[in-house]
Amino acid sequence: AELADKISGFTGVSDIRNSMKDGKDEVLAMWRVGERYRWCVSCGELHASYVTMFAIKLFEQLRDILGLREEWMKPLMVASLLHDVGTSIDEFNHNEHSYKIILGSEELNVLGEDVKRVAALTALHHRKKGDPRSDTRCKGLEDTVAHLAAILKVADALDRSLEQIVEDVEVVEESDMLRLKLYCTWNCEEELRRAKEKFWLLEELAGKHVAVEVV
Repeated sequence: AELADKISGFTGVSDIRNSMKDGKDEVLAMWRVGERYRWCVSCGELHASYVTMFAIKLFEQLRDILGLREEWMKPLMVASLLHDVGTSIDEFNHNEHSYKIILGSEELNVLGEDVKRVAALTALHHRKKGDPRSDTRCKGLEDTVAHLAAILKVADALDRSLEQIVEDVEVVEESDMLRLKLYCTWNCEEELRRAKEKFWLLEELAGKHVAVEVV
C-alpha cells in the first residue's frame, strides 16, 4: 500500500510509532532522520508522533471542506514528524533549520524531490506567524503549502504542553464556522490558548471562523 493510504488508517500514536519501524524504506528514512536530530531537543519522539496523529486526523476531516488532495498526505506526514528537528541546531529559529535539514537530507531522497520540498516548506511554516503565501521559497507551491501548514500549525498546538493531554479532535462544519472539539484527559488550557493563536491561516483558507471547545 502507498504510504499515504497506510498513514490515513492510523488511529493512535502507538500505530504510528510501530509502523514507523516496519521496514518500509520511506518510513525508515524519516525515522532515521528524526533520531539523528533527536526529534526535538525538549520534547522528543512522542511529541512528533502525537503531532503527526493530529495532523492526519485533521487532514481527513478537513479534506472535503478545504478541497485537500490525496497526494498532500505524504508531505504533511513528513513535515509533522520532522517539524522540530531543527531544535538540535537552534531552538529559537528551529523552523528554518528543520526546513534545511529536510530539504538537504540525501536519506529522504527516497521520498522524491517534490514531496521533500513540500514537506520542508510545510515544516518551515508550522509556527504561529509563518505564511507560505508571502514566502518566495514557496513560489508555485503557495496553495499546497498554505493548506498543509494551516493543518500542522493546529496539530502542533494540540500538544503545546508536551503532556499528550488531548486524546482526540473532531471537526464539525457549521454554516458560519468550523468547530473543533477536543477530547482531553485533564486541563488543556495551554492547548486551547495556543490553538486559538494558530487558527488564523485555517480560518482564511476555510473562509470561516474556527471555534474550539473541550468535550
